[in-house]
Amino acid sequence: MDRQKKNIILHNTYDAINFISDSSRSNNKIKPRDREFHGQRLLRQFENVWKTNEQQKAMFATIKERQGTYIEFKGASNCDLLIKSLENTSQGIELLNVRSITQADNEIVECATVFIPDGKEHYFNDQIQDYLDQEKKTKNGNPMYKKLIESIETIQLAVISSFWIGNEKHIPDQIPVWCEFWLSQGFFNSKKFYKDNIVAGFFEYCESLGIAHKDTCINFPENSIVLAKVNRSQIQELINTCGYISEIRRAPELARFYVKMNAGEAKDWFLDLKERLILSTNSYVCILDTGVNRSHPLLSDILDTENIQTVNTSWGVDDRDGHGTKMAGICEYYDLETLLSGSQTIRINHTLESVKLLSHNGMDNNPDLYGNITANASSLAEISNPQVKRVYCMAVTADKYVTKDGTPSSWSAALDRIMIHVTMYLF
Repeated sequence: MDRQKKNIILHNTYDAINFISDSSRSNNKIKPRDREFHGQRLLRQFENVWKTNEQQKAMFATIKERQGTYIEFKGASNCDLLIKSLENTSQGIELLNVRSITQADNEIVECATVFIPDGKEHYFNDQIQDYLDQEKKTKNGNPMYKKLIESIETIQLAVISSFWIGNEKHIPDQIPVWCEFWLSQGFFNSKKFYKDNIVAGFFEYCESLGIAHKDTCINFPENSIVLAKVNRSQIQELINTCGYISEIRRAPELARFYVKMNAGEAKDWFLDLKERLILSTNSYVCILDTGVNRSHPLLSDILDTENIQTVNTSWGVDDRDGHGTKMAGICEYYDLETLLSGSQTIRINHTLESVKLLSHNGMDNNPDLYGNITANASSLAEISNPQVKRVYCMAVTADKYVTKDGTPSSWSAALDRIMIHVTMYLF
């Protein structure tokens, strides 16, 4: 049959960037500043930080236990932030983490979270004052701390996102989830505490706040990593209380957690996901494979019986091999593990079709007719639903008696003819 479908042509899919050696690369890209205006603006931001911090201390008694303040520094868009100059371990001022944020306009902003201990609030204020002082200059005649101060765009109290490493969409909301808390070794060294004492202290905070945690930890030279099951408000409580949190991450979940479930447990998870699905039939993915078993609870609503076909009626439409059903799950849900462990509503804008073009293990297929079988399979789908938008998924290939040198085969030639909309006449 004639197929009046357009090919998908990709344009501008790469960027050409000239190689630049490290020796020729500029040291730092700093946004030009008006000295007086910029310095005064940063002083006002710091003044607001300390004012807000005192207000929070009056509201939340646990903040006083932290013995310091978390500050977030941000650089200008697509410019460098002088990260190393934000830390002074001799003063107890510690750089906790560094992040790069891509904004809506695709511009990159460098961010750094810093812990400033009580009694050292004046440290950066003094540097800004020296930068503004016309009498104080470096040996080269530049303002004091010029590169550092001019690399800073904004200063604010740190918030949860200031510690979050990874996609911010994964920050838990009301439902507690397991998260990694990276506890800074710099705090241990400056306070001359043992790592085990800090970890034990973190566990005590968790228990006092009713937060579940694992009793184990991983120690690295700069961080100890522990697990706690928290929601957003509990994360904030821990930040208010602990002065040694450097990073927070969503704990990775292993797929075997779901694979090893019994049927009853799996059903509960599947039903929870189904209640959160919003399905649309704007387009189809047609799976050309070993068939699909739609009896699976996550496939029954997205694969209608009339959309399950076969090129050979003696084979049936069911999947006796398992490959086609697994491909259906990937095509519809992609990362099922993430969807099962989440709680958000999921919108899926496509549904499925299946045309069985391989018998069990492909043993009954005549190798020289694979091209014909594929053409017939695509024809069945298009005749059944001629007006829909459709993408084909054919994750099968021949593994024997192929040239492996890129030369065309009868099968690849048949696929080419389907793609360029030429009517196939097979004799």
